[in-house]
Amino acid sequence: MSLFTCKKYVFLIKKTFPPPPSPKNRENSAQRFPQTQCIAP
Repeated sequence: MSLFTCKKYVFLIKKTFPPPPSPKNRENSAQRFPQTQCIAP
């Protein structure tokens, strides 16, 4: 269930802050959010 919440959280972030059109910038913006938030209970 926590994994689903994480996916939903990331989806909301992407919807609120749309990534730049450049693929390189999009990768950097994705790395801005640490994966530990999803793993942490």
